[in-house]
Amino acid sequence: MRKAFSTGQLAAGASPVLVAIEDDLSPRQRERCGGSCVLPLSAALPDGTRRVLMGKATLPAIRMGLAAPFEGFVEVGPDCLSGEHCRCLSVSRAGGMLLSLLTASAYRLDILTLFCEALPARFPPVTKEKVSAIETCLGEAISNAIIHGNLAIGSEMRATREGLLRMGAVIEDRLADPRFGQRRLEIQASASSVDSIRIAVSDQGGGYNVEAVRAKVADIDAKCGRGLGIIRDNACSVSCMDGGRTLVLGF
Repeated sequence: MRKAFSTGQLAAGASPVLVAIEDDLSPRQRERCGGSCVLPLSAALPDGTRRVLMGKATLPAIRMGLAAPFEGFVEVGPDCLSGEHCRCLSVSRAGGMLLSLLTASAYRLDILTLFCEALPARFPPVTKEKVSAIETCLGEAISNAIIHGNLAIGSEMRATREGLLRMGAVIEDRLADPRFGQRRLEIQASASSVDSIRIAVSDQGGGYNVEAVRAKVADIDAKCGRGLGIIRDNACSVSCMDGGRTLVLGF
């Protein structure tokens, strides 16, 4: 059974408006999204209104959603938001930036570059030096969330030549399977202080034994299992939530 994101509130404040790209939502999807809370992109809104762009996942649409006046971008899936938008809205309430995509889109699009490019404009503490560290950590976190989390492919497959040869086919098969490809990946960024930010990467996989993974020491010669060690070496802080389904990074 697919696990839903936590609906716990990250911060209090005004709820953002979901703004849909024209023609991206069918009447059924609009109904499942809540109808009245979804406005067309052309709708006039008061200055200062928090808004989240939603629609089909394309690079131009995601880039638009990650730039002002929007707080982020949410991909519309076959079941619209599949009930997962509570976390998205709470991140926006806190003045953060979010990206919520189905796994298939997250795997095929260069979301790492788009997200990192958008950070300095929204979070002044993010310098060029920090962007480099963030990009290194976020790349590992996104890869782990997609492959090991949502697609449920173990790292041991990359440990052998035969496994590596099979891995591409396994990935494509699972991306085409709605049980895996329609799970969500979310990236959330928010200011944690005047000179630091927090970035959380969430998946809908089965989670993992957080303490066991923390205890491992990164082996530079290993063919797999180095991701968390690389992240620890480049982030100021690393913690896990949701039974290993959310990785929280501080910079």
